[in-house]
Amino acid sequence: MTDADVKGVFMQAHAGQSSDTPLMELAHYLMSRLLWNPKLNDKELIEEFLNLHYGKAAPLVGRFVHMIHKHYRDAGTHNDPLVYHGWELPVDQGIARDGLELFAEAMDLAETDAVKARVEKASICAYAAVLDPIWRLEED
Repeated sequence: MTDADVKGVFMQAHAGQSSDTPLMELAHYLMSRLLWNPKLNDKELIEEFLNLHYGKAAPLVGRFVHMIHKHYRDAGTHNDPLVYHGWELPVDQGIARDGLELFAEAMDLAETDAVKARVEKASICAYAAVLDPIWRLEED
């Protein structure tokens, strides 16, 4: 991109007008850092953000992020809002259960109320995954 003589970039990473989307801070951090310097390593930036934002709970939140990423990569899909609604993405219940366990451990490691609130917000992803089968109930 730096060699393509790009004059501007439009980036969007929010769900409507909500600032309460789990892990949205990670998306904003990653996009803003890469827009400023596209030669930075995205994986290093993710680890940097997790450590800065979640403190001692970072490794567990990071395991969840990487686990979900691997799941969707291996499934050959992604959360494209033009293709999928959130309830249409395949969710493995084992991953959902593991996510709840990771976030429970992460809450125990969170050092401050602010970090606990961040971990709790991120855990919404795992709770949504556990509830995913509700969206798949067949109508009579």
